[in-house]
Amino acid sequence: MFFDHCPTLVVVPHANAGDRNAWTEDQDVRPLSELGRRQAADLAREIGIVDAVYSSPARRCTETVEPVAAAAGVEIVQLPELHEIGSVVEHRAWDPWAPQPPFSEWLLAAAGLGRVGRAIAIAAEAHPEGRVALCAHGDLVPLVAVFAAAQLGVPLPAPIDRGGAWEISRASGVRSLGAVEPLPE
Repeated sequence: MFFDHCPTLVVVPHANAGDRNAWTEDQDVRPLSELGRRQAADLAREIGIVDAVYSSPARRCTETVEPVAAAAGVEIVQLPELHEIGSVVEHRAWDPWAPQPPFSEWLLAAAGLGRVGRAIAIAAEAHPEGRVALCAHGDLVPLVAVFAAAQLGVPLPAPIDRGGAWEISRASGVRSLGAVEPLPE
């Protein structure tokens, strides 16, 4: 079991990065929006000190956890396993528990689950007694949360918004960490 020695995992979706469909460059270099930078700073205060930070290599993910890593005095370890699934053709709005996805999305979820399991195993092996933050994309974050909750035998977490996180622990179950609500347009 991946969590035999890793008691706490903080699961972080990347913060707000503006309209994905309006971005004309490579998605991997899309930065956080101004709201996203505020969410990342506020979330770092909510998360507190961690022993390690792992992230998708995409800029919006690493920018989300830069304040967390800085507060803890650790480097961000980039894991390709936390990168969004590249074969998603049409991006859907953030909805971590969207009902009844088409079969093709179930296949993508199965592929994502394998990647998520590998990322968690890497973190647990490197930090067997630690509190570890993992930052990923909207297609993988719910999988990380479901996988972690199942492995730890705790209830599934309630949905969170961007700018929030789940802390999943064998000792204390699941708790949601604060999210910054989007500003009115």
